[in-house]
Amino acid sequence: MRNPSFVTHPPGQMWALLCAVPLSVVFLGGCVDPSLDGTVTLDPTMVTRAFVHVDADPSVRAHVVYGDTNADEATWAATPEQTGGALDFVLYLHGGASSSFRVEGTDARGHAVGGPLQDVTTDALPRVLPNFRSTVEVTLDGLGPWLLTSCLSDNEHAAVVILSLDGGVVWYWQPGDAVVAAARYDALTGTVYGSAFDPTNDGQGYLFEVPVAGGEPVLHPLPWAHHDTVLVENGDAGPLWAQLVTTFQEVDGQSIAGDTIVEVARDGVQRVVWSAFDALTPTENSGWNLTPFPNGEPDWTHANGLSYDESEGAYYVSLWWPEQVIKVDRATGNTVWFMGGAENEFTFVGDGGFGPQHAPEFHDGRLGVFDNRDATEGSRAAEYRVDERARTATLEWSYAPEDPQYALVLGDTTRREDGSHLIAWGSTGDIFVTDANNTQSGLLRMEQPLAIGAVSEIGAMP
Repeated sequence: MRNPSFVTHPPGQMWALLCAVPLSVVFLGGCVDPSLDGTVTLDPTMVTRAFVHVDADPSVRAHVVYGDTNADEATWAATPEQTGGALDFVLYLHGGASSSFRVEGTDARGHAVGGPLQDVTTDALPRVLPNFRSTVEVTLDGLGPWLLTSCLSDNEHAAVVILSLDGGVVWYWQPGDAVVAAARYDALTGTVYGSAFDPTNDGQGYLFEVPVAGGEPVLHPLPWAHHDTVLVENGDAGPLWAQLVTTFQEVDGQSIAGDTIVEVARDGVQRVVWSAFDALTPTENSGWNLTPFPNGEPDWTHANGLSYDESEGAYYVSLWWPEQVIKVDRATGNTVWFMGGAENEFTFVGDGGFGPQHAPEFHDGRLGVFDNRDATEGSRAAEYRVDERARTATLEWSYAPEDPQYALVLGDTTRREDGSHLIAWGSTGDIFVTDANNTQSGLLRMEQPLAIGAVSEIGAMP
């Protein structure tokens, strides 16, 4: 496996000299209050981030508007407002593009004041990643303001990417030969984390932590780390990772590939919480010989999604080939229930159930899944109201575009606080947004990737 490559520069001082990275600043003139001229510096540890410093009267309230130079200014972003005198703003620019910004504000009398329009050019990161392209079909309002996802291109290049809402790349990391099915963001530490593995190289894999603000990735070796990682609070011991890991056991003289939930502490100590070999009986299924592991082991469970509900102290794991979601008590490792598949304990109300599926997510009594289904039906996102006592799962919400789209691999769905949804359509490369009325309100189309993994919002970056 090649060593992962990290596209930002080595760590350096936040306020580096202007010559640290390629930078041009052009003053375009105008009659403005010179007190709001901005001094701009590119961050050498993250080439798409710029710092703007303004020395202003203490009574001035100001913000910065910025965006691609050739774009309509109505689409530009704006920083939060600050009050003078020494004001420091952070801009997140597109790589390989000329960006412009202007300081705007009001003085103590409420009169508008501002600075000149300035251009900043970054050329250390391409506007569009090699082997990846994205276009915006409908404006993605009210999100983010950034989206995190993982991509796999048709020539097997993988990348973890942070996008602005117009599809522009503001940050990325490529993990060598490994595949990343899902990545997540830890706002407390400013790191992107997840797992990567190389299925062609004895399952060499690792948990990774990549600082968004720059620095070397931290890799924690974990063979056959598969598909999904979540961060779990663990009391005074601090947070730990829960990871899906494929293991192999001999059953009736044949080695079988099954899955486990493994917790990994910061010091590297591991604990197996749950094993499919303890909860289920290996049974031949449709994927048994379709996707065998390198040594010929049948792909029995193919766990492909993991989430954790802190209020219940429970994990939810999706098993692809058995077409079921399983609830696991974290404290005991016991299987609380099986939904779908041969061990199904639930009566589905309103439809015939899901499967195969990805991305289980449980909140407030609702289980959400990305229901891949099959090419004839097309895929959908769905939510069920779960009554554990009555063992019923009632379909309460589902979404599929008017023209059916089938995601052969991957897929993700997230309910947002206002009842809208953020949905990644796996191998189609599309990211949908639906509003609280279940109407499509946004579409970001990743044209080149073979597939995109889980997608999540990032509200603030370091």
